[in-house]
Amino acid sequence: MFRRRLMGGQKATDSNALCFTNIQDGLSAVKLVKNGAPTAIDFEISRDGKVFTNYTLGTDILLENKDDSVWIRNTSETPTYFSTN
Repeated sequence: MFRRRLMGGQKATDSNALCFTNIQDGLSAVKLVKNGAPTAIDFEISRDGKVFTNYTLGTDILLENKDDSVWIRNTSETPTYFSTN
């Protein structure tokens, strides 16, 4: 189970990222996948909201403990559109 928080209002180069936080004891995972043929997209992730590294689509991001978080931001240069299921 997750709590989602959006950090917005900054420039694209700042930490305006979507944050997922594990709100229960035990292991949770986040994974981003691409279905079909959407716009090319690049993501970076961070465990502290400050230092970001490249993320490979389809890789599990494990949140092992309560209150562990991951921040995810889009680093693509072109406009990108998302949908959720």
